Amino acid sequence: MTDKIVDVNSIVYGNYSVLIGVTESNELLIAQPTVEILMGWESDSGRKKIVSKSLKDFAGLGFKVGKNTQSVNWVGQGKTVFYNYSDFLVLVKWQVKQGNDKAIDLVIAGFADSFSEFAYKSFGLVYTEKERQLLLKSRQKGIQSRRTWTDAVQEWLEDNEHLMSSNERKFVWIHVSDAVNIGIFGRNSTKLRSDWKLAKTDSIRDHFTEKELRLVEQIENTAMRILDKNGSAMKPIQAIQLAVSGMFLTAETR
Repeated sequence: MTDKIVDVNSIVYGNYSVLIGVTESNELLIAQPTVEILMGWESDSGRKKIVSKSLKDFAGLGFKVGKNTQSVNWVGQGKTVFYNYSDFLVLVKWQVKQGNDKAIDLVIAGFADSFSEFAYKSFGLVYTEKERQLLLKSRQKGIQSRRTWTDAVQEWLEDNEHLMSSNERKFVWIHVSDAVNIGIFGRNSTKLRSDWKLAKTDSIRDHFTEKELRLVEQIENTAMRILDKNGSAMKPIQAIQLAVSGMFLTAETR
């Protein structure tokens, strides 16, 4: 990212306080400290997270978070790192797959999809219809090239949003994640954290063996095809359960 930051703003969006920036070419940025708060990460841990093997496994080896490290002396912030907002959306999807409750809450709240337009307006910038359509086409292309089980579940939730409360939607994610863990290890997330002596903020997937990770991905890919085929007639938890029951899993017991 070579563009200079020309404006910085702090805005409140629902329950979120967000520090954002915009470049000379009107590219939207989001501050690293804000990302860490939104994701529930430890302070100053973002620089390690964005180069982790787990993220590269999810987004592809060529994926790299665009960032701007220019000094922005604004309300005591000093030198602040800003991430490319479109890359931040990939981070959200990655953390949802990791089972991060904060990221799941962001998705349920519609933060990723609706925040950008609100943020641009805070700078007095508005998309023309042509720019909006180009952005939508670009986003759709990215979704198609990196579509995952997380995407399939989110699309199902959006199609059935009118049937559930926000709390019920959150539990869809929790139950789906637990169904995979129970299918492979015979234990839910809480029991795995206890047995593996993990902190609540630790990602369980980061502690999978290569064999276990391949099994998880195989189950999720199968469940995605099942859910796509059946649509609203089937719930994500049912698709996962069918995918698990259709495999003879031999993961190591730990």
